[in-house]
Amino acid sequence: MSLRGAPKQGIPAAVVLLALLQLLFAPLELAAAWESHPEFEEQAVTVLYSIGDVLFAGVREEGLLRSTNGGLSWSAVNTGLPASFSPAALTASDNFLFVAGFNAALFRTIDLGTVWLPAGTGLEGRVVYDLASFDGQLFAASDAGVYRSDDDGRSWTAHSDGLGTTTVITALDSSADIFAAASGTRGVFLQNAEGSAWERRVQGLRSTNVLALVLHPSGIFAGTDGNGIFRLEENAGFWRELNQGLTEDITITRLARVGNTVAAGSLRHGVFGFDGLQDHWLARSDGLPSNFPILAMTALRERLFVGGSSPGLWSRPVHAVVSSNRETDRPATTSFPAAIEIDRINNRVLLRLDLPYPMAVRTLMYSRQGRVLHRQSSFHAGNAATIAIPWQNFAAGLYLIVLTTAEGTDTLPFLIAP
Repeated sequence: MSLRGAPKQGIPAAVVLLALLQLLFAPLELAAAWESHPEFEEQAVTVLYSIGDVLFAGVREEGLLRSTNGGLSWSAVNTGLPASFSPAALTASDNFLFVAGFNAALFRTIDLGTVWLPAGTGLEGRVVYDLASFDGQLFAASDAGVYRSDDDGRSWTAHSDGLGTTTVITALDSSADIFAAASGTRGVFLQNAEGSAWERRVQGLRSTNVLALVLHPSGIFAGTDGNGIFRLEENAGFWRELNQGLTEDITITRLARVGNTVAAGSLRHGVFGFDGLQDHWLARSDGLPSNFPILAMTALRERLFVGGSSPGLWSRPVHAVVSSNRETDRPATTSFPAAIEIDRINNRVLLRLDLPYPMAVRTLMYSRQGRVLHRQSSFHAGNAATIAIPWQNFAAGLYLIVLTTAEGTDTLPFLIAP
């Protein structure tokens, strides 16, 4: 992104000034900390799910909300769902999207939530903890075991051979050649793609109370209650502790595959990103409330979203969570030009953008000390976009505007003269 309208004379001075501004604002390079979404100020988010460019958030006793612009705005999509519905899990299979509730209710939609219809005869249990799907097969984990549907959720059959009658499955994940199930009391169970009996795999686990699970090319990650994270590598017969960088005795509530790596959410210690080169976890909780419980997590394009108790929804650029390299910590820069104007007559700062296509833009303005002075989100249907930041008696000095779009994130330092 470049500043336009620079005078032809004095170009070296302008270049020097811009370089100095960027140097002065270097401490704000990671200013892309967690941001709260005001629509969820008094709501608890229990589940998050993204499909394509659409993001869903499940709210306790209030059903589902949907965003089609990267979380900038939200609308309720509860037609067909019961009153006071508490979503527990979402997944997509073939042309359908499924949502399960904490009362074992299951619904599906073919139009991304505009209308929901009941689904699932034969699915038993009081609580559905998780859903997973692969290649037309749909799995549901309830307090009565694992169930499978081969007809887009119309009917369900018990699929718990090898689990035992007392095993409660709390998390599911699937890939091309393996299915994995996490138990709140008995560790992890695996099953090959041919659908043989579940096989218990607990050697090396210091806790068999497994709350989170994710399949990754480097192995299966399991998050436990009080003993951190373990990984079962391919062809290995035991779990390996993977807690370097984590808080001692940490409880992991969510794991999510983010790009080529993994992010972890905890009960009281925030979010961590995994550095696969060093097998090390990086604390990435700056901006989150203290002791914020991570109940949900998903990535959409270049942002990671986490949900929990009110205020229930927060997001942050993915690069600021999973990157450990100082160079790659920098956001991907955008290529469209921008210009900043100071409109003293109407008391505002004007940001003019040339966008490559219609898109949503998130705008943050910072003081030199890193304090957020203004924030707004807007959608622009045309290529020429103008963002007006209300003038708030800004004193003369250095300021920074941070822009986030689907194309990436960039910073615009600028000077307000006396």
